[in-house]
Amino acid sequence: MSCHDDLTPLIPRDHFLKLAGAGVAALAAGTRPARAAGAVGTLQMGYQPSTHQVAFIVAQEKGWWLQNLKPLGVTEVRGRLFPSGPPEMSAMFSGDLGFAYVGWAPPISAIAHGLDAKVICSVQSVGSVLCIRPDIPYDGPGTSRSDPSPLAGKKIGVLPPGSTDHTELDYFLTLHGLEGKVTLIPMGIADAVSALQGGAIDGHWVPEPGGAFSEFNGHGKVVLSSTESGPFLRNHACCCIVALGSFQHDHPEIVEKVIETHITTTRWAWQHPEEAADIAASHLKIPKNVYLHSVLANRSPWNYDPHPRAETALHFAKVQHDLGMVNRLLGPDDLFNFSFYDNVAKRMNISDASAEKEEAAAGKRFSKLYAALRAQEAKDGVKFADVRTNV
Repeated sequence: MSCHDDLTPLIPRDHFLKLAGAGVAALAAGTRPARAAGAVGTLQMGYQPSTHQVAFIVAQEKGWWLQNLKPLGVTEVRGRLFPSGPPEMSAMFSGDLGFAYVGWAPPISAIAHGLDAKVICSVQSVGSVLCIRPDIPYDGPGTSRSDPSPLAGKKIGVLPPGSTDHTELDYFLTLHGLEGKVTLIPMGIADAVSALQGGAIDGHWVPEPGGAFSEFNGHGKVVLSSTESGPFLRNHACCCIVALGSFQHDHPEIVEKVIETHITTTRWAWQHPEEAADIAASHLKIPKNVYLHSVLANRSPWNYDPHPRAETALHFAKVQHDLGMVNRLLGPDDLFNFSFYDNVAKRMNISDASAEKEEAAAGKRFSKLYAALRAQEAKDGVKFADVRTNV
């Protein structure tokens, strides 16, 4: 199915919100995750095609998942690629996934509707951008055209209701009095890029490398990073690892090894961003220059410590509750189980302060590498529709 086929039924936004909640509720009523007792054998893990979840891809391609989990009875680690978080959570409901690399927002709706799962680790922060047609007279914060009112009447592609991106965009539009004045069209990253290129939409709000794709093909300008879209989203949490309750109850050693592998892979990626981008680009069949650009622009800082991100996640829970997507307001005990991370961090001699210091150092390193990359891109004649390509 083409992106244009997906765009045919423009269902009203409020109806999509109802459909999102109803779909998860139906799954909750119809099935429950399988128990993880006994030998695990094949372990299935979900992930998405973005720069956010490079740690999963690198560990899979280098064989680190199986290498680290095999002594614990895992004979195969199988990655399942999803276009967005809501269908990933549906797969967890059916027991098809033991773990998921996913945005912080989708588990909220799933857990509220009965999924026995918890967030166990952080993966990444920020990372999504608003990319619009170059001719639209809006250039984002800090420019002479900082008023987003020209977005009224436009069609914006975004991941489905219940996703982190949809929640962020809802928040941004509400903050600027644009709620109900912009048509939000649910679609995946690749479909959004294609739809903007084909003129079916006026812009997209999706995770990177979606923005970089549209910049490189000259059909879009990045005008806003999700971190700029409102007060509570400053340096907000974006992606995390979710574990089924059955694994937490029956195989805590596997949960801790997943977290440990994520930490060591993230640290490796911080030191080898070009190789990490090369591995992920090849895995996802994305041009390496596009992927590397979005990585080094630091639009999606990788991380692992979940504690500093909990506040954002709780705000996502409040937003979803206020929008009517979930019928109860979830608290920390509903969403998180950080005891596994704390055990791993203690063994690895990681404190919140040392994790923060590592992340900051990686960010500074990426900034220097990005400056060099932009200089090389200019030499190579790579031009973008907008000068705010480093938002």
